[in-house]
Amino acid sequence: ASGLNHLGIQADSDAELGQVLAGFRAADGPVRDDGHVTCCYAQSEKSWIRDPQGVAWEAFRTTGDSDVYGEDGAAGPSACCPASDPPTDPAPCCT
Repeated sequence: ASGLNHLGIQADSDAELGQVLAGFRAADGPVRDDGHVTCCYAQSEKSWIRDPQGVAWEAFRTTGDSDVYGEDGAAGPSACCPASDPPTDPAPCCT
């Protein structure tokens, strides 16, 4: 489908990521904390939320590089995907 998939907020430090996540939690919606994941050739810590219009927001801090695209190197639903509704379920966006 065409259109916006998700928006991302990249943090440069743990403290900055903590501030963004505090804003997510204050937004009164379910937050999916993925923790440390490998996605899109990067190692990251990330969390997701959906805004009232249904747009998925990703907060992440890149901590290193990876030689593979995702956890197992296969494209498919994973931490690379934005939050579904509810954000506890992965969305089929990476296929």
